[in-house]
Amino acid sequence: QGALRFRSLLYRWVGSRADSLPLSTPFVYVVAEDSLLTVDQLGDHYAAVERLYKEYLQGGPEFDYLGGRPNQIYRPCPLAQLVPFLRAEHFAGAFQTAELAIDTAELARVLRAAIKDCPCVRFLACHTVTSVTRMNGFLRVEGIGPAGAWRVDSEQVVNALWENRLAIDRTIGLDPHPGWVYRLKYRVIARLPERFRQALS
Repeated sequence: QGALRFRSLLYRWVGSRADSLPLSTPFVYVVAEDSLLTVDQLGDHYAAVERLYKEYLQGGPEFDYLGGRPNQIYRPCPLAQLVPFLRAEHFAGAFQTAELAIDTAELARVLRAAIKDCPCVRFLACHTVTSVTRMNGFLRVEGIGPAGAWRVDSEQVVNALWENRLAIDRTIGLDPHPGWVYRLKYRVIARLPERFRQALS
């Protein structure tokens, strides 16, 4: 549901700036020989996801996936097709998907520009949050900034921290739900010269 609402939400926040966001080529997922799940098990999962996807599209004409509504979002991919790009003998199978990525550096630029231009948003750069407490019917956010200690009292607070999210939640008595995995993810992005991009198309 989130993926099918993403584009419309983004347009609501940044307007036509979203049109400048470049998209990746579709993802191919390969299955390692020692994968925890077999190729057939993964295929069953992808088929279930595709059934849900089609149900959402039928029930909501407002849904789309980054501007498109592909009829199929996955298919098995013969390993022979991947030989130019990887050592196929190390894998048990592969799936071609309709999944795409947005250039996150460009997305960050677009979001920063929208925040800068929004009169309803006060942006506090270089401010570190250290705690959130309940105070006289409000939520008090405190931290350290360039001018020293600071605080903001608000009726609503959304913890969207990338790091230390759980630590800040605990300052107001919120513990993580059991069964969830919380992790910090890192990314590696390679920007290929144009001549190499053509070779991969």
